[in-house]
Amino acid sequence: MSNLKKVKILYVEDDSDTRDELHRFLKRRAGKVFIASSGEEGIEQFAENRPDMIIVDLILPGMNGLEMIKQIKEEFGGCHTLVTTTVSVVDTILKAVDIGIDQYILKPINTSELEQKLEDIANSILAARNREAKSNSFDELIDKTAMEDVIKKEVLKFLKDTSGRGPRDASVFLSGTTVEITAYGALTPMERTILAKPSNTALVEQYRMLFYAAVQKELAEIIERVTGVPVICRGIESKARRDVDKISFSAIQ
Repeated sequence: MSNLKKVKILYVEDDSDTRDELHRFLKRRAGKVFIASSGEEGIEQFAENRPDMIIVDLILPGMNGLEMIKQIKEEFGGCHTLVTTTVSVVDTILKAVDIGIDQYILKPINTSELEQKLEDIANSILAARNREAKSNSFDELIDKTAMEDVIKKEVLKFLKDTSGRGPRDASVFLSGTTVEITAYGALTPMERTILAKPSNTALVEQYRMLFYAAVQKELAEIIERVTGVPVICRGIESKARRDVDKISFSAIQ
């Protein structure tokens, strides 16, 4: 049985045709599905039904999707989240990543891609439920230093394979329930040329952060494979002029 059958989903979408179509799709696959047409109604549904996962459109009347997610996190401690949007602007996606979403997908929605993303989130939810015997604190791990070294080597190889160059070096720090990966010396000759003009700094940083946002799932999988602890991306930072990038993860509670 698919793990989607074991989770509850809240779907928030203001367009009635899109909402009805995807609601039918989700009902055939998820354990239970609740719907809302606005951010305010989404918060009410969340408070009443406590779903395991939220699917929300970023553009909603009144309270937008990002505002809804942020309020839910503040009031209820958060929830696994996938956002849908027609907006492919870098800033919008990065803001969504910054508040801790699990996945995003652009409209028009490819249902096969959506189902795979939802399965990935459901797998993380079920893994967390079944992890009661394991500690979520990285401080309790045996050979933590050795694990940091393994993660570093795998991350460097992965970034080299995916970017075509990769950083010169990296550091990995496991502490409490957080993981910090810092990459050094990853600027390409083209990026260095662009940075010759200081006003281009933000542009280079935005696209570097977008790259890490695109590969956060694979980086999380490396961490889980080495430590046995599922994690979620909590922040991405790029300091282009210092040639340093940082991505942080938290253990899924």
